[in-house]
Amino acid sequence: MSAATSFADLLGGDLSVVVAGAEAAGKRAVAAEQYGAALKSAPALDAWTGAASDKARALVDAMAAHSDAVAVQARSLVGPLLDYATRGEALKAAAQSLVHEAAAHGYQIGPDGSITAAAPQKGLYARAIAKQLADKTGGLLVQDKHNSQNLARAIHAALNPDSGKAGH
Repeated sequence: MSAATSFADLLGGDLSVVVAGAEAAGKRAVAAEQYGAALKSAPALDAWTGAASDKARALVDAMAAHSDAVAVQARSLVGPLLDYATRGEALKAAAQSLVHEAAAHGYQIGPDGSITAAAPQKGLYARAIAKQLADKTGGLLVQDKHNSQNLARAIHAALNPDSGKAGH
């Protein structure tokens, strides 16, 4: 589920793709680590001597370092992706509960999060309920926005590991 732009998005989002992405990132991290380790321990390089062997070792070292960096990057995404999915599912459940609460009071929550009465309602109590529902709906959308922003920051940090360091 991407950042919900509406209440309908919050209700209908499919977070299984985010969980699958986290699982794929975890597998990618393991594969990259194994590849880097295999490069570093290649027995053919041990006995090879000469200028070409030095260049080959340098290339293998660079490839292994790149593979290690890919592993770190992929692994750094797993937790944030799973956190996003977990929080997203909790927000989705809260949104579904809010739809039921609204219906119990004779209101509907529109796709954009607007609150409308299923039948004309009057009085302070009706206005208070409508405001309470609107506040809760708005609160869920704000929480979803924060959840999306947290994931975006984590992705940015994973893709730009030096961006948080002084002087960068």
